[in-house]
Amino acid sequence: MRIAIPYEDGSIFPHFGKSTHFKIYEVEEGKVLSSVLLSSEGKRHEELAQLIEKWDIDVVLCGRIGPGMVGFISALDIELYPGCEGDADEALEAFLNGEFSSIAEEDAQSVCTYRA
Repeated sequence: MRIAIPYEDGSIFPHFGKSTHFKIYEVEEGKVLSSVLLSSEGKRHEELAQLIEKWDIDVVLCGRIGPGMVGFISALDIELYPGCEGDADEALEAFLNGEFSSIAEEDAQSVCTYRA
């Protein structure tokens, strides 16, 4: 499984559509096998969904994300967990430990699933 987190200086970048980098984690059986920092290639908003698809991402953990972007990500059958903030690695650990719950698309602006 591949998990993407908008990333800046060790933390979750607060707005998905303006992210310049993503940390991509390769996870198997609840354990992180590797991670890599990837550029958003200057893409913004809808184009980021295409990059997420290109990178073969299964799950996105992020901060704020607009309803249009939620629709793009959902259309790709990628699990989305918005409302995250703080340290990216800690958020990933919380996710892997089952501390997150899935949200309905219409709740994307109001639900906070993890805060450091």
